[in-house]
This record gives sequence, C-alpha cells and structure tokens, in this order.
Amino acid sequence: MTIDLDVASDQYINCGDHASVCNIFNGGGSWCAWIKPGDFTDDDGRVFSKGTSAMTWLAVHSANPRLWFRRAFSVADGEWCTDNNTIVTAVWQHICVTYDDGATTNDPTFYINSVSVNVNEAATPAGTRVNDTIALRIGSGGAAKSYDGLIADARAYNRVLTAEEVALLAAGYRGPLGGEVLWLSMNEARGILTPGTLTQGTHLLPDLSANTNDGDPYGNPVMVASDCPRFGSWIGASITTFLAKSLAGVFVATGTVAKKTSRVLAGSLVLTGAITKKAKKALAGAITFTGAITKKAKKALAGAITFAGTLGRRLILFIRVFFDATPTARVKYGASTDSDDNIAEFDATPTGKAKDY
Repeated sequence: MTIDLDVASDQYINCGDHASVCNIFNGGGSWCAWIKPGDFTDDDGRVFSKGTSAMTWLAVHSANPRLWFRRAFSVADGEWCTDNNTIVTAVWQHICVTYDDGATTNDPTFYINSVSVNVNEAATPAGTRVNDTIALRIGSGGAAKSYDGLIADARAYNRVLTAEEVALLAAGYRGPLGGEVLWLSMNEARGILTPGTLTQGTHLLPDLSANTNDGDPYGNPVMVASDCPRFGSWIGASITTFLAKSLAGVFVATGTVAKKTSRVLAGSLVLTGAITKKAKKALAGAITFTGAITKKAKKALAGAITFAGTLGRRLILFIRVFFDATPTARVKYGASTDSDDNIAEFDATPTGKAKDY
C-alpha cells in the first residue's frame, strides 16, 4: 500500500522533531522517496519539509515540473533545482537529494530514477547553516506548499548515499541500506489492515529505522493499494552499476562456468609457473586443462589433464583466479575447508616466486 495526499486538504505526515531527523545535512545527509505526483496547482509540493517557514525542504515545483531543494543559512538561504520537466506527473519515479551543508560552496546532488541530473543554483547560500530542530513533515510545508499525489518508501539518512545505493533503491529494493534515521515504507499503518482513511494519533505509520519517528497522518490522508515498482525480474541497467565488479588484467573464459553443487568448469584454464601452498604442499610445473571438468559425488573428471612436475597435495577443492589492476598478473588460490591454510601468491614471471601473506 501507499499514502495518497490531497493538496486541497493540506494532508501530510508529521514525523516529529527527534534529534535523529534534525540537522541531517551537517556533514552530509540524504532524503529519498518514491513519488507519483498529481496535477497540483500549488507553487511547490514539499515532499520533505522542516517546518512551515523558509527552512529546509525538498519539493516538486509545479512550474515546468522539477525538483527544488532549499537549505536555510544565517545570511542567505541556498536554493537549487533540476532542469525543467525532469519530473513527470501521474508516473512513479524515485527521487533522492544528497547534500553536505558544511560549506556554502557545496551543491546538492539530485537523482531521478537513479540518474544524477543537472543542478542549477537558484540562490547562493551565505553565512552559517541554520539549526533545523523542528518537526519533519512529509507532504506539506504549510499553506500553498502541499504535495498532491502518492508517496511511498520515504527515507532519511544522516550520511550521503552512494550512487550505487541510490540505484538499488530506484530499482525497487525495499530493504535497509544501513544508517536510516527515518524510514516509512508506508505499506502499513497501526490499526488498519486494508486501504482506508487514516486518523491522526491513531493510524501511525511505523518508522522502520528503530528511531521511533513514527509518522502521524494529519488531515486524514488515505492509504490506497500501491502500483509502485518493486524489486524483481524487470530490473534494468540502473542496478547493474550496483552489482558490477571491475576486473583489470587479462582473463579469458570460454564456455559456461557454474559453481554450486556440481561445480562445473567448462572451457580452458592454463597455469604456468610454481605454486606453493603451506608446508609440504607444493605443486610445481605446468597444468593444462582442455575440455570440461566435473566435480560431484564420484569426482568424475572428463577431458584432458597434463601434469609436468610434482604434485603433492592431499585435496584440491578449487582454484580462484583474479588479476590486480597492475601490469603484473597474479594468481591466488586456497581451500574453503582448511581454516588454517595460508593464501599463496606469485607473480606471473618466469621465476614464479611465491610469497605468503
């Protein structure tokens, strides 16, 4: 489920002024949420707001729909916005702003659907940051500042989320990232299990961050069935930035590699040089694998194996190969069941000298 806020009734969620949600941008903080804005007519609809005056807030600006962020300073407040028409009404999108108010020269970072978008400075901050020990609202900043539409999975962090973490949330992930100071999934409210009108002081939205910043629904907003995207098989390119691991060097695998119960390795693997593992467990010479290798119950071996040199090892469970991002390739290997095994490393040079960590 999710929360439907009506601009005409100035509906919002009050999350209180606990220290955990105050001054979160001191040293770096983040606000993020899923939103499906309606066709509202207010100047801006504040998704997050500290108080009802000119304090700190993140809003959807109705003119040429875009994100607008403001941070209060003692001399002049800072304001930044995205380009025109970067927000779409009646469509779910994930938004996030990260900011460090430690210096007036710092700019926020805006993410829309995990993409870092262009930042325009509408007003340059001056002076020192203002203490924002005041209630955090979701959905309203007072008269003519109310958000209209759906909001889900609203989160606050007293740290700057990485691009990979934002991409994970934008892919529909609903679990914790660690360090949440406020987390309203908006999937449930106390005392109501089905869609319906929420009552102030009764149908509180639980704060999953363990800071007890439960959301109190003001103005009788409505809990409705949600069509907000969830983590699943549709995940696109945005999440690949989170899962991808870079590999430097040269490594070629031909065929399919699967490591589970059967531990099948297909293709070719060539190790040349000397490998030393622990005391009296030496493997010297060259090993060439051609074909397929299958290790299961009976430890069947198919294909061709050539050993040149001496093999002295009771049990070889697996070989891990990787390359550092240096001109010299390296090989490491080890056995998962031998807790006291050392990890040996050698440079892929003609001498192949080994060294222990």
